[in-house]
Amino acid sequence: KEITLQLFKKLERSLHLIRRIKPLRVSFNVTADDLETDELTEEIIGALKGKRLTPNSLELEITESKLIKSELSVKENLNRIFDIGVEVSMDDFGTGYSSLNVLAEYPFSALKLDYHLIKGITKENKKKFIAKTAIRMAHLLKIDIVAEGVENSHEYDLLRYMGCTIVQGFWICK
Repeated sequence: KEITLQLFKKLERSLHLIRRIKPLRVSFNVTADDLETDELTEEIIGALKGKRLTPNSLELEITESKLIKSELSVKENLNRIFDIGVEVSMDDFGTGYSSLNVLAEYPFSALKLDYHLIKGITKENKKKFIAKTAIRMAHLLKIDIVAEGVENSHEYDLLRYMGCTIVQGFWICK
């Protein structure tokens, strides 16, 4: 928790300086443990209220595996952060811990399909079906869908055809 807090403070200072040159949006990974207490939440809210950061310059990414067993305080803190305008992404969706209830319970603005699901998607029908279903579900929930680990044009073209609008991976940029 202390390391995450210190990294956020460093990120806050860096983004504040970079913002003077060019607007930039950064995804910051947190765990459910980081949000069990109010300390990180208060730091994020303070940075936004003090105008050291803008809501569109920061996105929190959190893996769902820890959320399933997390304390109520985690949900409350994520809601507070989301309510002030910071987007929250569920990272590594499809890694084996997936619970659709987590999508219903938390204020996600994006769902990130894990690269293990994307790897081999052009050859494995089960992966295609799961990805297509997740993409459709994200659209119905009105949240962004991001495919991680896109490494070639075939994966990219298939994901675009399925309706995925945001991709990450070595095919885009190493």
